[in-house]
Amino acid sequence: MPPLVSICCVTYNQADTIAQALESFLAQRADVPVEILVHDDASTDGTDAILAAYAARYPDVIFPLLETENQYRKGIAMDATFNFPRAKGEYLALCEGDDYWCDPHKLKLQLDYLQAHPECTFCFTNGYVAAPGEDKPTRPFLPYYPEEAAWYAPENRRYDLGTITRLSFIPTASFVFPRAALQKVPRELLLAPCPAGDLRLKLLLTGAGEAAYLHAFTCVYRLGAAGSTMAGWGAEPAEKTR
Repeated sequence: MPPLVSICCVTYNQADTIAQALESFLAQRADVPVEILVHDDASTDGTDAILAAYAARYPDVIFPLLETENQYRKGIAMDATFNFPRAKGEYLALCEGDDYWCDPHKLKLQLDYLQAHPECTFCFTNGYVAAPGEDKPTRPFLPYYPEEAAWYAPENRRYDLGTITRLSFIPTASFVFPRAALQKVPRELLLAPCPAGDLRLKLLLTGAGEAAYLHAFTCVYRLGAAGSTMAGWGAEPAEKTR
Protein backbone atom coordinates (compact mmCIF):
# COMPACT_ATOMS: atom_id res chain seq x y z
CA MET A 1 0.00 0.00 0.00
CA PRO A 2 1.52 3.38 -0.95
CA PRO A 3 2.03 5.84 1.92
CA LEU A 4 -0.52 8.56 2.50
CA VAL A 5 2.02 10.70 4.34
CA SER A 6 5.71 11.24 3.69
CA ILE A 7 7.47 12.48 6.82
CA CYS A 8 10.51 14.47 5.72
CA CYS A 9 13.39 14.89 8.13
CA VAL A 10 16.83 16.45 7.71
CA THR A 11 19.69 15.73 10.09
CA TYR A 12 23.24 16.80 10.74
CA ASN A 13 25.19 15.77 13.84
CA GLN A 14 22.05 15.06 15.86
CA ALA A 15 22.98 11.74 17.43
CA ASP A 16 21.59 12.91 20.78
CA THR A 17 18.13 13.73 19.44
CA ILE A 18 17.35 11.82 16.24
CA ALA A 19 16.07 8.69 18.01
CA GLN A 20 13.48 10.74 19.90
CA ALA A 21 12.36 12.33 16.64
CA LEU A 22 11.99 8.95 14.91
CA GLU A 23 10.16 7.43 17.86
CA SER A 24 7.72 10.35 17.84
CA PHE A 25 6.96 9.66 14.19
CA LEU A 26 6.48 5.96 14.82
CA ALA A 27 4.16 6.70 17.75
CA GLN A 28 1.56 8.45 15.58
CA ARG A 29 -1.96 7.02 15.80
CA ALA A 30 -3.23 8.25 12.48
CA ASP A 31 -3.91 4.69 11.25
CA VAL A 32 -2.62 5.56 7.76
CA PRO A 33 0.45 4.28 5.92
CA VAL A 34 3.48 6.54 6.23
CA GLU A 35 7.05 6.66 5.06
CA ILE A 36 9.85 8.39 6.92
CA LEU A 37 12.40 10.00 4.61
CA VAL A 38 15.57 11.15 6.34
CA HIS A 39 18.40 13.03 4.69
CA ASP A 40 21.58 13.01 6.73
CA ASP A 41 24.07 15.64 5.60
CA ALA A 42 27.33 13.75 6.26
CA SER A 43 27.13 13.68 10.04
CA THR A 44 30.33 12.92 11.91
CA ASP A 45 28.87 12.10 15.35
CA GLY A 46 27.22 8.74 14.69
CA THR A 47 23.84 10.03 13.52
CA ASP A 48 24.22 7.93 10.37
CA ALA A 49 24.71 4.74 12.40
CA ILE A 50 21.53 5.41 14.38
CA LEU A 51 19.60 5.97 11.15
CA ALA A 52 20.96 2.76 9.65
CA ALA A 53 19.90 0.82 12.76
CA TYR A 54 16.36 2.22 12.61
CA ALA A 55 16.14 1.51 8.89
CA ALA A 56 17.13 -2.10 9.57
CA ARG A 57 14.35 -2.39 12.17
CA TYR A 58 11.74 -0.66 9.98
CA PRO A 59 12.84 -1.39 6.40
CA ASP A 60 9.39 -0.68 4.93
CA VAL A 61 8.95 2.64 6.73
CA ILE A 62 12.27 4.42 7.32
CA PHE A 63 14.38 5.37 4.31
CA PRO A 64 17.59 7.25 5.11
CA LEU A 65 19.74 8.97 2.51
CA LEU A 66 23.28 9.26 3.88
CA GLU A 67 25.62 11.81 2.35
CA THR A 68 29.39 11.44 2.37
CA GLU A 69 29.93 15.15 1.66
CA ASN A 70 28.07 18.01 3.33
CA GLN A 71 25.52 19.55 0.95
CA TYR A 72 24.24 22.44 3.05
CA ARG A 73 27.59 24.20 2.81
CA LYS A 74 27.13 24.23 -0.95
CA GLY A 75 23.91 26.22 -0.58
CA ILE A 76 21.68 23.29 -1.55
CA ALA A 77 18.10 23.24 -0.24
CA MET A 78 17.84 20.06 1.83
CA ASP A 79 14.22 18.87 1.77
CA ALA A 80 13.44 20.33 -1.65
CA THR A 81 16.43 18.58 -3.21
CA PHE A 82 16.66 15.29 -1.34
CA ASN A 83 13.33 14.48 0.33
CA PHE A 84 10.49 16.07 -1.63
CA PRO A 85 11.40 14.43 -4.98
CA ARG A 86 11.36 10.91 -3.50
CA ALA A 87 8.19 11.42 -1.47
CA LYS A 88 5.33 9.13 -2.47
CA GLY A 89 2.73 10.36 -0.01
CA GLU A 90 -0.24 12.50 -0.90
CA TYR A 91 0.71 14.70 2.05
CA LEU A 92 4.10 15.81 3.37
CA ALA A 93 4.98 16.48 7.00
CA LEU A 94 8.21 18.09 8.22
CA CYS A 95 10.32 17.70 11.34
CA GLU A 96 14.03 18.30 11.69
CA GLY A 97 16.18 15.81 13.53
CA ASP A 98 16.65 17.94 16.64
CA ASP A 99 12.92 18.49 17.17
CA TYR A 100 10.13 15.98 17.85
CA TRP A 101 6.37 15.49 17.92
CA CYS A 102 4.69 15.39 21.33
CA ASP A 103 1.12 14.54 20.33
CA PRO A 104 0.41 11.04 18.95
CA HIS A 105 -2.70 12.42 17.23
CA LYS A 106 -0.84 15.18 15.39
CA LEU A 107 -1.00 13.67 11.92
CA LYS A 108 -4.64 12.63 12.24
CA LEU A 109 -5.67 16.12 13.33
CA GLN A 110 -3.99 17.79 10.38
CA LEU A 111 -4.89 15.12 7.82
CA ASP A 112 -8.56 15.28 8.78
CA TYR A 113 -8.52 19.04 8.20
CA LEU A 114 -6.63 18.92 4.91
CA GLN A 115 -8.84 16.18 3.50
CA ALA A 116 -11.94 18.19 4.42
CA HIS A 117 -10.50 21.45 3.03
CA PRO A 118 -8.80 20.83 -0.32
CA GLU A 119 -8.32 24.58 -0.77
CA CYS A 120 -5.80 24.54 2.09
CA THR A 121 -2.21 24.31 0.89
CA PHE A 122 -0.42 24.70 4.22
CA CYS A 123 -1.42 23.51 7.71
CA PHE A 124 0.38 24.23 10.97
CA THR A 125 -0.14 24.12 14.73
CA ASN A 126 1.40 25.55 17.84
CA GLY A 127 4.22 23.84 19.67
CA TYR A 128 6.52 24.22 22.63
CA VAL A 129 10.02 25.64 22.97
CA ALA A 130 12.65 23.78 24.98
CA ALA A 131 15.47 25.94 26.31
CA PRO A 132 19.08 24.99 25.55
CA GLY A 133 20.15 21.96 27.54
CA GLU A 134 16.57 21.13 28.53
CA ASP A 135 14.41 18.39 27.03
CA LYS A 136 11.20 19.60 28.65
CA PRO A 137 9.36 22.54 27.06
CA THR A 138 9.53 25.90 28.77
CA ARG A 139 6.99 28.00 26.85
CA PRO A 140 4.58 27.98 23.89
CA PHE A 141 6.10 28.63 20.47
CA LEU A 142 3.39 30.98 19.15
CA PRO A 143 3.34 33.91 19.22
CA TYR A 144 7.12 33.93 19.01
CA TYR A 145 7.41 37.67 19.70
CA PRO A 146 4.96 39.57 21.97
CA GLU A 147 4.20 42.12 19.25
CA GLU A 148 2.79 39.31 17.08
CA ALA A 149 0.05 38.47 19.58
CA ALA A 150 -2.53 40.50 17.65
CA TRP A 151 -2.15 38.05 14.76
CA TYR A 152 -2.48 34.95 16.89
CA ALA A 153 -5.38 33.59 18.92
CA PRO A 154 -5.84 30.25 20.72
CA GLU A 155 -8.36 29.04 18.16
CA ASN A 156 -8.42 27.65 14.64
CA ARG A 157 -7.77 30.33 12.06
CA ARG A 158 -7.09 30.75 8.34
CA TYR A 159 -4.28 32.91 6.98
CA ASP A 160 -3.64 34.39 3.58
CA LEU A 161 -0.24 35.45 2.31
CA GLY A 162 -0.56 38.91 3.82
CA THR A 163 -1.57 37.86 7.32
CA ILE A 164 0.81 34.91 7.66
CA THR A 165 3.76 37.25 7.23
CA ARG A 166 2.73 38.76 10.58
CA LEU A 167 3.92 35.56 12.27
CA SER A 168 7.67 35.65 11.80
CA PHE A 169 8.35 32.12 13.08
CA ILE A 170 6.12 29.05 12.90
CA PRO A 171 7.25 25.65 14.24
CA THR A 172 8.65 23.74 11.27
CA ALA A 173 7.86 20.47 13.02
CA SER A 174 4.16 21.32 12.65
CA PHE A 175 4.20 21.77 8.85
CA VAL A 176 1.86 19.48 6.88
CA PHE A 177 0.78 20.17 3.31
CA PRO A 178 -0.48 18.41 0.17
CA ARG A 179 2.27 17.24 -2.13
CA ALA A 180 0.18 18.67 -4.98
CA ALA A 181 0.71 22.15 -3.52
CA LEU A 182 4.39 21.91 -4.43
CA GLN A 183 3.39 21.65 -8.07
CA LYS A 184 1.92 25.16 -7.81
CA VAL A 185 5.28 26.56 -6.70
CA PRO A 186 8.04 27.29 -9.25
CA ARG A 187 10.71 24.69 -8.59
CA GLU A 188 13.50 27.21 -9.00
CA LEU A 189 12.14 29.08 -5.98
CA LEU A 190 12.23 25.93 -3.86
CA LEU A 191 15.79 25.13 -4.91
CA ALA A 192 17.33 28.60 -4.79
CA PRO A 193 19.90 29.08 -2.00
CA CYS A 194 18.17 30.40 1.11
CA PRO A 195 19.37 30.39 4.75
CA ALA A 196 15.79 30.05 6.03
CA GLY A 197 14.13 27.47 3.82
CA ASP A 198 11.25 26.82 6.23
CA LEU A 199 10.28 30.51 6.26
CA ARG A 200 10.37 30.57 2.47
CA LEU A 201 8.30 27.39 2.27
CA LYS A 202 5.48 28.74 4.44
CA LEU A 203 5.17 31.77 2.15
CA LEU A 204 5.30 29.79 -1.09
CA LEU A 205 2.72 27.26 0.09
CA THR A 206 0.37 29.90 1.51
CA GLY A 207 0.65 31.89 -1.70
CA ALA A 208 -0.46 28.79 -3.62
CA GLY A 209 -3.78 28.73 -1.76
CA GLU A 210 -4.34 29.43 1.92
CA ALA A 211 -2.92 28.41 5.27
CA ALA A 212 -4.75 26.99 8.25
CA TYR A 213 -3.70 27.16 11.89
CA LEU A 214 -5.14 24.40 14.08
CA HIS A 215 -4.99 25.20 17.76
CA ALA A 216 -3.06 22.32 19.23
CA PHE A 217 0.39 21.80 20.73
CA THR A 218 1.88 19.01 18.69
CA CYS A 219 5.66 19.43 18.64
CA VAL A 220 8.74 20.60 20.52
CA TYR A 221 11.40 22.92 19.14
CA ARG A 222 14.81 22.84 20.78
CA LEU A 223 15.94 26.45 21.04
CA GLY A 224 19.51 27.12 20.04
CA ALA A 225 20.13 23.72 18.47
CA ALA A 226 23.28 23.66 16.37
CA GLY A 227 22.62 24.49 12.75
CA SER A 228 19.13 25.92 13.20
CA THR A 229 18.18 29.18 11.52
CA MET A 230 16.99 30.82 14.72
CA ALA A 231 20.19 29.83 16.53
CA GLY A 232 22.14 31.81 13.96
CA TRP A 233 19.70 34.68 13.94
CA GLY A 234 19.78 34.79 17.73
CA ALA A 235 23.36 36.03 17.48
CA GLU A 236 22.31 38.93 15.24
CA PRO A 237 20.98 42.30 16.40
CA ALA A 238 17.19 42.34 16.65
CA GLU A 239 16.86 44.97 13.92
CA LYS A 240 18.47 42.54 11.46
CA THR A 241 16.16 39.65 12.22
CA ARG A 242 12.70 41.21 12.45
